[in-house]
Amino acid sequence: MPPNDPPIDPSAAPLVHRPWYLWIAGLLYGLWAILGVLVDNVLRVQWRAPILWSVFVPYLLLYIGSMMFYWWPLARIHRPSWFIYTLLYVLSTLLNVMSHGW
Repeated sequence: MPPNDPPIDPSAAPLVHRPWYLWIAGLLYGLWAILGVLVDNVLRVQWRAPILWSVFVPYLLLYIGSMMFYWWPLARIHRPSWFIYTLLYVLSTLLNVMSHGW
């Protein structure tokens, strides 16, 4: 995000005229969801145990990338929400890792 941009008002412009960093998160999240449906439901690939790296790496990168692009612009939109999102993201990551027995 360029440092000289004015604060972002999410309701000010239609999606077409918004900066890329405001809509890229939704696109990445959608791609992550499509990959998950294809791998888990359509192709039924057993990729979690043992880890199949050719599926795991794109799956993880799309998910983390989408979460980060939701998080970064939030700091300019509403700083308290940014801190809450950070806390919830860390908590959900810890719970997810613990649920897998790691």
